[in-house]
Amino acid sequence: MADDLSVGKPRMLTVTVCIASIGRPSLLIALRSIAACRVPADTTIDVVIADDSANGAVGLILAGETGWPFAIRVVTSAAGNISVARNACLNAANGDYLAFIDDDEWADADWLVNFINQAEDSGADAIFGPIDAVFPETAPGWICKAGPFVKRVGLHGSQVNTGSTCNAIVRRESIERLGLRFREEFGRSGGEDTDFFVRLHASGAVLLASENAKLYEAVPPERLRIGHLYRRYMRGGQTYASIIIARTSFASRIQTYLMALIKIPVFLVFTAACFPFRKDLALKCAFKFWLNTGKFRHALGLQMFRLY
Repeated sequence: MADDLSVGKPRMLTVTVCIASIGRPSLLIALRSIAACRVPADTTIDVVIADDSANGAVGLILAGETGWPFAIRVVTSAAGNISVARNACLNAANGDYLAFIDDDEWADADWLVNFINQAEDSGADAIFGPIDAVFPETAPGWICKAGPFVKRVGLHGSQVNTGSTCNAIVRRESIERLGLRFREEFGRSGGEDTDFFVRLHASGAVLLASENAKLYEAVPPERLRIGHLYRRYMRGGQTYASIIIARTSFASRIQTYLMALIKIPVFLVFTAACFPFRKDLALKCAFKFWLNTGKFRHALGLQMFRLY
């Protein structure tokens, strides 16, 4: 019998970084940050980019860019639907792990090594990391203080029941075993990732929080407008209702909707009362007002806001 030369050798891990992109110039910043990431020994990475633009914008951005320390594959989705783009990434990826980052984010140098080490040590099926918002210098201080774009998942290693593809690593075998894909009906409103990971968790998968696998997101001035924040949080409430609340019993749904109906005027009053003295606190109350209004909009069967 021939000797098994693989005995005692460390297992080579592969990680595919998945990016759904509409061809924003910030994609190059994301890629350069990934290129600067440290990874554990015996780990290789590659990148899959789903081009969801109508004019092949990703290829135009990458033209002439060479010398990347990893292979880059661009797959076309061109559907104007974030779920279709994310599914194109899933279909093309072949790594042991899939790491997700948006094309307007950039990675901390230890993003991948921290994700991979936690995943390997814990055996988790998916892990979600924090995102720090980087505001423009012209941003009003009270809006920055309210923290509308800062994302914290939970205490390091704590279990969660859903997550976001804004900053995640997923064991590919866990989703392929279930044939799990993003639902296209959420592809223009958002919430496709919340739904995806709720279904993964419902299968018995273990989902954890990370405090040290960090990404950064530049917040453009137009996202700081009250109208955008209103739509964002209103949609968040509707998404939560359509995905989380809808899975509960009828009695629980009624109780949740009634609580939302009670909270709507309460947070509206708090918003008005705080605004003359603490605009940041007033905005945080407005977030709660919009979220609960979004939940009740779902109860009324109203159409979800489109963000994409």
